[in-house]
Amino acid sequence: DGTNDWYSISGTDTGYADFDFNGTQSFSISAWVKQDSSAPSNSQTIFANRDGASPYHGYQLASHQDPNTHRFFFEMTGASGTSIIYGHPTVLAWIHITATISQPGGNIQFYENGVVTNSTSGASIAVTGAPTYASAPSIGYRDAGNTDPWDGNISQVCVWNKVLTASEVKAVYELGLGGNWLTTYSSGMVGYYNFNI
Repeated sequence: DGTNDWYSISGTDTGYADFDFNGTQSFSISAWVKQDSSAPSNSQTIFANRDGASPYHGYQLASHQDPNTHRFFFEMTGASGTSIIYGHPTVLAWIHITATISQPGGNIQFYENGVVTNSTSGASIAVTGAPTYASAPSIGYRDAGNTDPWDGNISQVCVWNKVLTASEVKAVYELGLGGNWLTTYSSGMVGYYNFNI
């Protein structure tokens, strides 16, 4: 509801450690979402695994508060800086969002409804120094302070410890809103949250 509804992923005292990618590991994150407002007053988080305080090492998949256009984005922050990649403006309808991060080299692909809408290379971000991941990974908000909560619906969220190919992203999208990704795409899956089944 954009205020106080979220899901915190447990496993250890700081969350599920398999989500704690160190900035040299490849991974993918994907979700079906529907936002309730095309012009919300703040950024809104789909999935995040970030430190709870500055320098906020970690990553998130979210929609961005922009004075002109509210857009989906993926962001990763480490000791060497921040890499951020944007998609298209948000829409008030169900949409499938995927980001794949290929290391080394920092190649990031951003997909919407199974199609690449943006990409970047050379964006390798080393999450070093003090990447404590002090806040547990979460669906629907950014960190332990209930920052940037999601206002809308989230149907499925999945994280893999590998890069999905373009054909795999398209196939996952084509399973539709109610598809079960676990049946076919479990390889490399470190966390899968299907709120339909």
